[in-house]
Amino acid sequence: MQTEPRRFLIASHGWSGSYWLAHVLHGLPGIACVHSSAALPAAEDDPYAIDAILSQGTLDDVYARLGVLRAGYLDRATRQPSTLCQEVAAGFPEARLVGSVHTFRMRDLPRSFADLGPKGAGISVANLLRHPVSLVRSGYGQFRDSMAIDLNEHAWIARRVAETDLPAFERISARHGVRPGAFDALCFLGACCTLGGLAEDFRAARALEDDGRAAWLGHILMERMIADTGYLAHWIERLNDGPMPLTTGALDTSVLAGRRNRHNHEAGAETPDRVFAEWSDWQRAIFVHCLDHFGLRAPYAAVGYDLSMLPPPMDAQ
Repeated sequence: MQTEPRRFLIASHGWSGSYWLAHVLHGLPGIACVHSSAALPAAEDDPYAIDAILSQGTLDDVYARLGVLRAGYLDRATRQPSTLCQEVAAGFPEARLVGSVHTFRMRDLPRSFADLGPKGAGISVANLLRHPVSLVRSGYGQFRDSMAIDLNEHAWIARRVAETDLPAFERISARHGVRPGAFDALCFLGACCTLGGLAEDFRAARALEDDGRAAWLGHILMERMIADTGYLAHWIERLNDGPMPLTTGALDTSVLAGRRNRHNHEAGAETPDRVFAEWSDWQRAIFVHCLDHFGLRAPYAAVGYDLSMLPPPMDAQ
């Protein structure tokens, strides 16, 4: 008889459907899940939804939420995953499966490999991914919301862009007649440069698998998770290291209730190939350069993502 809950950690970069997944998991019987750097219960509203906060409050409320999230960023530099799982279990004593989505990213975990183990008695780890085109589109939308309000993020993104490959960005922008420091252009550049964090995540996933102490389950594809309740059920069983007493009706109800976070407030294309086709020539060139600068074609293709809409690698075209 199971006395202690099973524990899981789904690492994720932002903009990958993590809030949707956390909300769906938390809505299922026997599962408790927290989300975001602040480890907020997933039943709460999306912590990054600035428009939703402003619709019911003021900028003071936005800055109060930003303070909570910033404290979480600092906390996850020292917090151990096992401590987080203990806190979730204490808050939801009836849960049989407890864990988090997006509280940690894979790049945060190398210092915690020992804490995650041992296999069979430790914390099951997976990494949530999204197609890089869709990821950048979502991040571009979020930055257009957040960077107009959050001066700290604005400064951090501008510095990251400058430090990633400034000569190439200036060369591409001059070729296409784009001023890269303009707000909208900077938001897109920032989203593309954030792909560097995904490269770190892929490296950390390989290191965790090679280390062998923790139960590394692999990469979860966000697009399949949203579209296929069978895929969702499969992953819940893997996270639990055994069957969960979930009915198809419960899965369907929770998925329908899941509130997928959308940072891009645009109508139009949804599939990666159509999104890429609708971007400007400058946006396509910047995206492809960043993807190749960080060496991400092979890792994304290896987990099953179709990148055939992209041109061959370009040298700052």
